[in-house]
Amino acid sequence: MTQRFVVRVGPDRSRVTGHAAAALRPAAWRAAPAVSRPRRAPVEGLEGRTYFAVTTDAQGWTVVTPAADTRVVYVSAAGSDTANTGLSTSSPFATIAKAKTLIRSGFADQLLLRRGDVFGQNLQQWSLSGRSAAEPLVIGAYTDPAAPSAARPRLNTGIGNGMSVPAAGVSHVFVMGVAFEADQRDYREAPANFTTDFRADAQGGTYGVNGTGKLVDFLVEDCAFQYYKSNLVFQPSGTNAPADVRVRRSVIADSYAVNIDKFGIDMGSSQASLGIYADGVAGLTVDGNVLEHNGWAADDALGARRNIYSHNLYLNSGNSNVVVTNNVIADAASHGLQMRAGGVVSNNLFLRNPIAMSYGYVNGSGSLKAGGVSGQITDNVVVGDNSIYDSARGWGIEIANLKPASQGGGTVIRNNVFANDSQNTSPAIQLAVPGSTTVADAGINDLTIEQNLVYSWYRGLVIQSAFGTAAHPLTNLVVRGNDFQRISASADIVNHSAAYAAGQETWANNRYDDTVPETTTNKWFRLGSSTLSFAQWQAQVEPSAVKATGIFPDPGRTAGGYNASVNGAGGNSTDAFVAQAMRQSKAFWRSAYTSDAANDWIRAGYAGGRVDVSAPTASAAVADVSIAGAGSYTVTVAYADDNKVDPSTIDPNDVRVTGPNGYAAVASAVVSSTGSADGRRRTVTYRVPAPGGAWSAAAN
Repeated sequence: MTQRFVVRVGPDRSRVTGHAAAALRPAAWRAAPAVSRPRRAPVEGLEGRTYFAVTTDAQGWTVVTPAADTRVVYVSAAGSDTANTGLSTSSPFATIAKAKTLIRSGFADQLLLRRGDVFGQNLQQWSLSGRSAAEPLVIGAYTDPAAPSAARPRLNTGIGNGMSVPAAGVSHVFVMGVAFEADQRDYREAPANFTTDFRADAQGGTYGVNGTGKLVDFLVEDCAFQYYKSNLVFQPSGTNAPADVRVRRSVIADSYAVNIDKFGIDMGSSQASLGIYADGVAGLTVDGNVLEHNGWAADDALGARRNIYSHNLYLNSGNSNVVVTNNVIADAASHGLQMRAGGVVSNNLFLRNPIAMSYGYVNGSGSLKAGGVSGQITDNVVVGDNSIYDSARGWGIEIANLKPASQGGGTVIRNNVFANDSQNTSPAIQLAVPGSTTVADAGINDLTIEQNLVYSWYRGLVIQSAFGTAAHPLTNLVVRGNDFQRISASADIVNHSAAYAAGQETWANNRYDDTVPETTTNKWFRLGSSTLSFAQWQAQVEPSAVKATGIFPDPGRTAGGYNASVNGAGGNSTDAFVAQAMRQSKAFWRSAYTSDAANDWIRAGYAGGRVDVSAPTASAAVADVSIAGAGSYTVTVAYADDNKVDPSTIDPNDVRVTGPNGYAAVASAVVSSTGSADGRRRTVTYRVPAPGGAWSAAAN
């Protein structure tokens, strides 16, 4: 017995001021779409497999179940290579080298290190592979019942590498729950570890993981890397190239290289250091990590200062299918993220980086991606910026070399927040002309910039003067529904230095505000070589532009304020928030210290006051009624809006159900209503009455 009814989510409820909710009218309950959270990029992980060994648990962690023939080998600092078998927690080996003699390449074997132990060892020249994606080889951790500990087992690798693979590569290898530390390069313990000259003692420590070669189906999850010259590197060796590399929920911090010699001379790009470097990887995912303080040790005395070559994430143009989601990216030497190959950048929290991110852009060494890049930059939060040593920076995003839609491209910058610029030199968003490169620039093609908020920044948007030429085309640019608020009085809000091409640009419904009112000498816009007043900008470019100061509930929120709001140790301090985020691990996982939670709280400071150009959406999760007798049924509706869903408008009239025999009824009650901190999502469950008081075949 199956009842079929039509559910209508009413257009008169769950609205943001000025906009009604869109109606959802599936043909039948069976056809209704599932609840969705449109803005959230998915947490990247291996998909659940009903009959396979690799799944994800309810918190999103990868779970590998041993195969029938898996050999598990245990290693402990208190173990023995001669007296023990290595095959149980009560009889562990003492060294990784001994354990490797029992690990078989091509099998689903596991090498596990005891939690809480510290090993003066490494995983150098790891040449053993797993059996398949469903039955990988695991290098991980175990808890000894006799000595329980939540701390990751740590490999102290001195000034050497943590792990490397041969050029021919390995496949189906998962490294999970292990800490790697170049302990003899721990500058925070100086001078204890640096007994002579820092510049001599701090050499070596090249890689935490050196994935140079054919590294295929490689997972790093719940690990930590600290003090290497570059913490993780993935790149080809000749024709051997990496593929399907995933770095998840790990802490990647404090990489550095000595870049100032003892005479004070800058040693240049040869001494770059990076949190993650990747090039030539076919399928790269960086999700849910904390990347902090990579590329430098200290700006002066230690000779490892911030420089233009060193970054938290340097993802070069040779990569493909790149996804960077849900990370905390803080305090880089230069860029928080260089996204030269394009791809997805979503729901990351950028804190105090000199340049938060570049996308498709190359300036200096290296080449653009041939034909251009495309993708999505959505729902990120950028708070604060910094200088590179003594040179002020402050870009939120630089974007260039975008592939046309006709060639499979099309790029969107949507729903990002850029707030609290301290450098007062650079724009939040810049359409940039690439620097020296051997590949022709595709230009800016099919780019949509919409629903972003720029608050208290030096400039809102810059379009460099060379665009619109044969060498640097500009086609189909859409800028709409953005909020440029409290822009610096010393700069124009929009600097459109390129010639304006009305046929190729659409500007609509953007709101503008400066810290100082317009005067004849303080005009808010530049078009070509001319400065324009707001009225002139309206007349020449954007008739629907709005000149107004946004009224926000709590603008200018910071990560420090968020830390205080969750009663985090250290209170209202961004340093304290970062310190807590760096403590994240599978054994000590707190959703409060994810980018998702922090971003929602920061965005909530602007909720309800942003430019509102889109009606909310609604989607319902419903199933067939197949059991007789019940007097009601519950329907769950997910509402989403670019600004804020007003909870006071939620009531039973939101949902109407129609069906056979003239049945039509609104919901009888709201069972529950919950929303995100930023107000943009709300999930509501309604109770719907059955025809005649109970579901029965007669209703058909």
